[in-house]
Amino acid sequence: MTPISDRKRREIAEREETFLDLALRIVLEQGYVGLTMDKLAEATEFSKGTLYLHFKNKEDVICALLRRLQMVRLDLFQRASQLELPPRQRITALGLAAELFVRLYPENARIEPILKASSIREKASQERCDALDEVELQCFAAVLEIAQDGQARGDLTFSDRGSPEHMVTGLWSMHVGVNLISSVGCGPSQAGGEAFLQDTLYENGARLLDGYGWRPLSNEFDYRALREELLRTQFATEAKQLKLADSSTAPN
Repeated sequence: MTPISDRKRREIAEREETFLDLALRIVLEQGYVGLTMDKLAEATEFSKGTLYLHFKNKEDVICALLRRLQMVRLDLFQRASQLELPPRQRITALGLAAELFVRLYPENARIEPILKASSIREKASQERCDALDEVELQCFAAVLEIAQDGQARGDLTFSDRGSPEHMVTGLWSMHVGVNLISSVGCGPSQAGGEAFLQDTLYENGARLLDGYGWRPLSNEFDYRALREELLRTQFATEAKQLKLADSSTAPN
């Protein structure tokens, strides 16, 4: 078998990005039902056969779309987790990274629930599902590693029934829940809007970490000031995109 040249690999990757860009537009305009392989092929200069060289079906396309978004989230998480800060300050930075991702890529909240239905996920190829799962696990691991570092340094201790995994799962569940409320546009999201939801997530997350005794506690360190500083420095590009560079408009 003739090896694929670097140029050919780039062409294949660029072609797949084109397919995904068009697929995202269709999903956002017409929903999951509106996305078909026929419609996606018609929107490009490529044949339907070429499209099937990349994707087994439209469920594969959804997997690939979600993985592309999760790669962006992973990059933000890794930037936060690699900061030269004590563990709880890094977890605050990572929480800000998660919030910025939600605000910058609201389409993720519309695509992610699609694959939660087992009947849809079962139609996607194992390769696409595995690739997506790997990135999502890396995102979770970035949070868990900070908690484990806090435990190793003695800033965070657990009872016999607690563990870093328990705590991080709690934080993760809050994040998923708030984003679900925001995506469906009901209840608190209608009453207070996105800013209210994200502020609620921050406050409840801080109380959870305080409840576990992760030091320094909220009354011992100004984490809001840290978030504003991170918006001006580490996440200045994202803050500019969202017009959050002025600390007076920074997410609380």
